[in-house]
Amino acid sequence: MQWSRFAFTVSLAIALAIVSAGHLPLLAQASRPTATTELALPGPTAGEPSSNSLIGGVRFSPPPIPPGEGPGGRPRGGASRDICPRSPIPLTALVPWMQRTSSGQAEPVYDVWGQTTADHPTVWFYIPYAQKPDYSAEFILQDDAENDIYRGAVPLPAAPGIVGVTVPSSAAALETGKTYHWYLYFYCDKKKTPPPVFVHGLIQRIHPDAQLASQLARATPMEQVKLYADRGIWFNAVTTLADLYRANPNDRTLKTNWQSLLQSIGVEAAIVTAPLAK
Repeated sequence: MQWSRFAFTVSLAIALAIVSAGHLPLLAQASRPTATTELALPGPTAGEPSSNSLIGGVRFSPPPIPPGEGPGGRPRGGASRDICPRSPIPLTALVPWMQRTSSGQAEPVYDVWGQTTADHPTVWFYIPYAQKPDYSAEFILQDDAENDIYRGAVPLPAAPGIVGVTVPSSAAALETGKTYHWYLYFYCDKKKTPPPVFVHGLIQRIHPDAQLASQLARATPMEQVKLYADRGIWFNAVTTLADLYRANPNDRTLKTNWQSLLQSIGVEAAIVTAPLAK
């Protein structure tokens, strides 16, 4: 009888430890995963998602970095000669990024990169400046030959906050399997003479495999967020959740999931609680 009680106590302790570990956030600057040429993110997803499994917070599972030298990019803004007021929190791209191991380089090198299934995706940014007559922002999307796919002004928020920039339907659709370069430039001078504050990175359009497509077709929007996050499809996950959260700003579960998703890629606490521009 004593042995049975001891075994039960040990089993219970192990179970509690496993449950607790399931809520540990991912490290945003983990070592780079092994490169692969796969585009469709194959592989099974364990079980079907349920609403109850999402209450603890959605977390993003990053896909492998593309092969080669790495995507490059700049996740946070700042230029040595810009005239924008200094902000405690810089212009920030809400995109997964990793810092490469520095080898005698004067400045760190980043890989700022994410995937989407959308032909006209939305890219998200934290803009630390409110509207002013001299302020302006521009979003640019280019193909791998540096041809403009889209170039347009970004409406600035009334107060510092999170802004989504959607590639309009009038622009050419992103092609499956291709990678595109995006830029966000922020100017604090009407003449745009000084260098802008800027961020940039890459986005790759992929096609979901048959299993994921089937799961998405049966899933609720919140379940779709979890599926996208589990499969490493960042832009779909963050845009779907942002749309839900903006439509229901007082929903505590959506708030928890929104903050958890951003924190899982290393976004600062002050940004994850910032307002989403309408």
